[in-house]
Amino acid sequence: MDLLKQTKRNIYGVLTNYYNKMLPILDSDRVVLHLLSAIVLFNPDKDNIIHREAIKVQQNIYMHLLKRYLSIKYCNECESKTRFLRLMNTLQDISLLGKIQRENTTETFAEIPTPYVFPLIREIIM
Repeated sequence: MDLLKQTKRNIYGVLTNYYNKMLPILDSDRVVLHLLSAIVLFNPDKDNIIHREAIKVQQNIYMHLLKRYLSIKYCNECESKTRFLRLMNTLQDISLLGKIQRENTTETFAEIPTPYVFPLIREIIM
């Protein structure tokens, strides 16, 4: 944690805020975590996306699956909708964390000679 506090950008504060929001919502449910991960990965707002509409459809499918899962798990429409909306609101925090991580990693990779950074790693990180 001390390493996170020493970064140029305040990733420690963002992470603690994110965890404080997410832990009560997740309720130690791995299915919710996996579905949320798929929603984040199928992000049509990333740069250089060729088939943006297809990715948006996939993201919507995973959002629908999450909504259905929550409605089955909680058997209460109000509770499931509230949890779904709270999870969707955390996507902004995830986006901010990703941006900060990319900026920190880009600075780190800038110091490493290009032949040692594989193209796939460069595409994922930067």
